[in-house]
Amino acid sequence: MEKRKISPLKLITWIMAAFILIAYGNFTVNSIIFGSGIHEVSVGILAIFAAGCAAVFHDRLPKVLRVILCVGMCVYVATYSAFSVAILSTADADITAMAEDETPIVMVFGCRTYGMTPGKQLRERLDAAYDLLSADPDAIAIVSGGQGYNETVPEAVAMKGYLEARGIDGARIYTETESSSTEENIINTLALMKSENLMDYPVIAVSSYYHLPRISFLAGREGLEVGVCGSGRNTIISFFDFNLVREYMAYVKLMLRSIC
Repeated sequence: MEKRKISPLKLITWIMAAFILIAYGNFTVNSIIFGSGIHEVSVGILAIFAAGCAAVFHDRLPKVLRVILCVGMCVYVATYSAFSVAILSTADADITAMAEDETPIVMVFGCRTYGMTPGKQLRERLDAAYDLLSADPDAIAIVSGGQGYNETVPEAVAMKGYLEARGIDGARIYTETESSSTEENIINTLALMKSENLMDYPVIAVSSYYHLPRISFLAGREGLEVGVCGSGRNTIISFFDFNLVREYMAYVKLMLRSIC
């Protein structure tokens, strides 16, 4: 019996679908585990459904739809791969250089907490901020993060408590407790700086290294120039890491908003 050949379009579709299923399967599971918003879970399920349908029902779909799905998945995989390489290459980035006589505001971006206990990523960010604050006794911190539906206190409250427990004077720490996104972190922190007459201080933004390019972009859009300090550079992050997929989606959202 003659073997039925698999068409190149079908083979490419299967390969691209497998890539997306792995990336968004992991993303969706972690979104549920870590209590991400319903919109993130919905996007993950939609991506899995679309890729699954493209692979399983390939032969039953109209050719035009097969081509559209295949091209769309190829574009996603190509752009995500390029994005991942660009972000992962920033892992060796160090603290943005500042003049020795400049006393900075250390702006720390919030992340998942468990009661008053910061999650692993947030501890890494806070430890990096602690090093900066310890190196300059005159430096102050602004910790930024609101309270998620699955958190018992605002992230900024837990962040301040962690730094105080490590010996940083609470008088040096300002809290911003209303933010629910990176954009709000920056806008609300900027408003706090204006209200507290802190606009003359240089700002060092502290967050996970993969987060820093977006912070720099959003801060610049608000007219706030920031230096950056990446945390978690020694943490192994995989090509399909939940945070990397999530960060890619954040850039896509920014692009769509700018177009619309």
